[in-house]
Amino acid sequence: MTVHTIRVAKDLRALEKRLRRFFDPFREDKRELCHFIDAVSEWREVFIFGGCVRDIALFGARSFDSDIDIVYDGTPTELSSALKGYSTIKNRYGGYKVSLGFWELDIWPIAETWAFKEGLVSFLGVESLLDTTITNWDSALFSWSKKRVVCLENYLTDLDKGYLDIVLRENPNRVGALIKILRTIILKNTVWLSPNICHYIDEGLNEVGWEKIEKEEGRSYNEVYINERLISYIKQVVESNKDSIVDAQIGEFYKTERLV
Repeated sequence: MTVHTIRVAKDLRALEKRLRRFFDPFREDKRELCHFIDAVSEWREVFIFGGCVRDIALFGARSFDSDIDIVYDGTPTELSSALKGYSTIKNRYGGYKVSLGFWELDIWPIAETWAFKEGLVSFLGVESLLDTTITNWDSALFSWSKKRVVCLENYLTDLDKGYLDIVLRENPNRVGALIKILRTIILKNTVWLSPNICHYIDEGLNEVGWEKIEKEEGRSYNEVYINERLISYIKQVVESNKDSIVDAQIGEFYKTERLV
């Protein structure tokens, strides 16, 4: 992700404007992407979910160059039909990976969302997706047809203040979830950590160990940021501040130590 100097979107209208600017079908680098989303949403609504909305809210439309998560509000059979003619790779969670030039997409039918299938979150409507994310910073959806954002009540306030909290502790990939949290803290201007996320990080680091985290980050990402020295510092922070909101300063530590 390329970070540009820009303020967090001040309100939902500003965020929706950023997202519409990003998904501009008249831009050559977005034409195929937008055509694909238009095609699969012809009969059912789709939602851009999680990291894409988060990063554009934080850093602006020009900042995002990562994978895009898409939720399809239809049945698995309907999604399979909608994807005919496209090259896809099915994953073990009932979704598909689609490559469109530069862009990598993960798309899945809403009923196959892991937290719904495991009974961890009750599905009462599309808004229930907001309760299935790892952190509060990922709890946002962008409706493709309505061009509107659906998010937690304090979503933009939390982003603006840099306040990171856990939404759903359970995850089918504990190591991957922990890495995502650590990379969010390092790379995305996190300032405050909730007691819940401090407990989660502390338990995860004790359970997994830094060697496994470092190895998995190298396997999953092009750029590696986590190492033993950083993990040691993070453990000190979370172990001593598990009962109150803590000023993380982990990103600043990283810069001070010249690790980026």
